Amino acid sequence: MRFIWPDSARSELRALDRETASRILRGLTEYFESGKGDLKALAGEWQRYFRLRIGDYRIIMAIAPEEITLMRVRHRSEAYR
Repeated sequence: MRFIWPDSARSELRALDRETASRILRGLTEYFESGKGDLKALAGEWQRYFRLRIGDYRIIMAIAPEEITLMRVRHRSEAYR
């Protein structure tokens, strides 16, 4: 499995405080290692994407058989705009 972090998602993660960014990275690691986490398929304009909820933050991603592209890392109030 390959993970792709576009520059936009990397910059969104870097803009967060260190504690929040660490929590998000731990949540992503836990989900990808064990499958534990709040993953949900999105609808409407985001139909082909999934979101992983980690506290008040949402990670929007596209999941394909051999790769996962992390599209956005944003607070829940801004995630779907």
